[in-house]
Amino acid sequence: MVGLFFCSGQVFCLESGLQEKIKGISPNAVVVLLSPDLKFESVVDESSIDPAFFDSEKLDSLCIGEAKNAVIKNNSQLRIIDKGNAVRTSYEVLLLSLKPFSGQLAAGKINQDALSVFRKISALNNESFVLAHDLYAKIGPGGYWNPGTGGIASTSSISRYRIALIRCLTGDVVWKSEEYIRQVPSYKSSKFIRFIKFSYGESNQK
Repeated sequence: MVGLFFCSGQVFCLESGLQEKIKGISPNAVVVLLSPDLKFESVVDESSIDPAFFDSEKLDSLCIGEAKNAVIKNNSQLRIIDKGNAVRTSYEVLLLSLKPFSGQLAAGKINQDALSVFRKISALNNESFVLAHDLYAKIGPGGYWNPGTGGIASTSSISRYRIALIRCLTGDVVWKSEEYIRQVPSYKSSKFIRFIKFSYGESNQK
C-alpha cells in the first residue's frame, strides 16, 4: 500500500511494510547493502553536476548508515554485507558487479545481468537479499543557507530517494519506497536527515 501526503512544501510517497518484511526474514539470511547511486542535475539545462560538490562521501555514509539502522532495528540477527566488510570475501566482486545497476535496482528494475549476480549471491546463501538505493537531485538556482536546518535550501530544487529490497533467489522486489523533498541534499541538514530516516519508515512526523 502506498501513502501520499504533503507537508511544508514537501512531497512524500511511502510503501508501508518494511518493518514487517525485515522482521519476517530468517535470522540466517544475508542482506547485501549496495552503495547509493548519486546523480545530480541542473534544473536549468539538465546538465550533470558532480556529486562531490555536495559532499558525496558524507551523503553516501548517511544513506548507508540509515539503511543499516533500519535493518538492525527490525532484525538484529541479520548479517549485513556492504563495501566496508566485503573486502577480501566472496562478496567483494559481487558488490562491484552490481554497482552499475544500483540506480535501476533501487527503482525495482532488474535486468538479466543483475539476475546473474543474484544467483551467485544465492549460491553463497540462498536466503539472501539485496538492498539498493539511489539519491537523485535536480538543483535549481536561488539556493540559500538555512540556519534553522543547517542545509542549503532552494525552492526550485528537489531531491528523490528510492529504495528497494530484492530477494536474490527469485529476483522479486519484496519492498520499495520512493520519496521527494524540496531541498538540496545535505548531510548537515537536520530536515534532510529526517527525510532519509522517514524513507525507512522511522517516523511520519516532519
